[in-house]
Amino acid sequence: MNEEKKEATVYSEHLFLWPFSISGKHDIRSATEDYLRALDKQGCWKRLEKTCDPPPIVRYGVWEYLSNEARGVFPSLSLTDRDADGICSILQRDVPEGSTYTICHSERQEDESWVLDTWNLRLTGIEMHVYYPGIGILLLRTVNENNNKLSDIKKIADFGRRVRHPFLPQDKTGGAADTLKLTLGNQVYEFRLLEQAKRAVSEQTHDASEPKALDFSILVDPGTGKGKIVPVADDRMFEMELIYSDYLSNQVTNQNFPWRENEAFTQMLYSLIFCDPGSPTCQDKEMRRSLLHQTIDPRWADKGTLYAASEYSFLCLTGESDYCRNVLGQNFLNQYLYMVSLTLTQRTGLMSFAERAGKLARQKRRLNHHLNKLSKAYSSFQMQLMISRYSDQDQGIELYEKLQKQLRVEQYRDKIQQQLSGAFEQATLAAQNRQNLIIGVVGFVLALLQIFLAA
Repeated sequence: MNEEKKEATVYSEHLFLWPFSISGKHDIRSATEDYLRALDKQGCWKRLEKTCDPPPIVRYGVWEYLSNEARGVFPSLSLTDRDADGICSILQRDVPEGSTYTICHSERQEDESWVLDTWNLRLTGIEMHVYYPGIGILLLRTVNENNNKLSDIKKIADFGRRVRHPFLPQDKTGGAADTLKLTLGNQVYEFRLLEQAKRAVSEQTHDASEPKALDFSILVDPGTGKGKIVPVADDRMFEMELIYSDYLSNQVTNQNFPWRENEAFTQMLYSLIFCDPGSPTCQDKEMRRSLLHQTIDPRWADKGTLYAASEYSFLCLTGESDYCRNVLGQNFLNQYLYMVSLTLTQRTGLMSFAERAGKLARQKRRLNHHLNKLSKAYSSFQMQLMISRYSDQDQGIELYEKLQKQLRVEQYRDKIQQQLSGAFEQATLAAQNRQNLIIGVVGFVLALLQIFLAA
């Protein structure tokens, strides 16, 4: 099989998740509450418990899929007690008809001419998940209706998620879109990634403290000063990708086609899972097979459906039947969405705590105070968000564990434990040194007094 020659017909939906953190003058929980109250007052965002979306039949399926622990995180997904306090507040924003997410990318051809490709994705929803540890996830729901070639799907997946250019185009193409544009009715938000990258080079202003080229703060900032919005995406957003294709699905179920061993198919699959715009970025057969084995959940492969999770993506590849669209597709877009949101929040929070713990090593004053404050916040974070299972169903358990592994949740957790242990040892040593110093000074003073009295 060679999908580039046959150009299999593919239909896709893409969900882009942009994480950010909320900080304020007070503790994180107070800052988060202030931020949510400001959003309520602004009026652009509506709490999920005050909307009719998703409809009851979808909400019922999501709620039944959640474990008791997960229900405590997302109580607003319930059909009944939707006003109960939870760890996550879900908000939605009205999306006018005709709204789009547009990706523009220029590529140099062999004759040295440049061609500008444009992909218009229909924007079907904007959602925000605000977690009480001060972490937010902005979600764009998009449907690809006009680009049904696999080569287009790959480019949409990669260029649509890139926050900034990793390098400037010297040869055929750059590593990100030229521009990304979000059109909400009469409001247009344009992000000129290539222009900003070129300006950074010419002005030599490349600074890690600068805001990312793609900064959705304008959408999530209520503009009241209640909580500072800090983008925390790396150089790309996390992406959920739902692909409907009878052709590709049939290849998976074809007993005469060993897809796991077919080099062309596994290369195609790798590029979809890891959002490569062309050929795989892993050019070693054995390593590629190993990575595919780690990322793919083949539970339903014999029925033509594959799930896969990487560090920056979550993929479902299935057929085009009504069952695939109305059941498997809807489950992926709803039940698994909150799984991804929670896991991404876990990673974002752990990375934040690891950074804060690392800074304690350079703390000179009030080390014990800052260390106790961080330990208390971290303990609260673990109790609230580090749930053992997202679902009680087998596939939900498998995919939650796979997502946590791919997003390196446990690695960050272990790192923080080591950093906190080291900080506590440092604080203990500093306290002992201070105590020894005091004892030494007191002993010296007493010795002088004895000499003085003896004289």
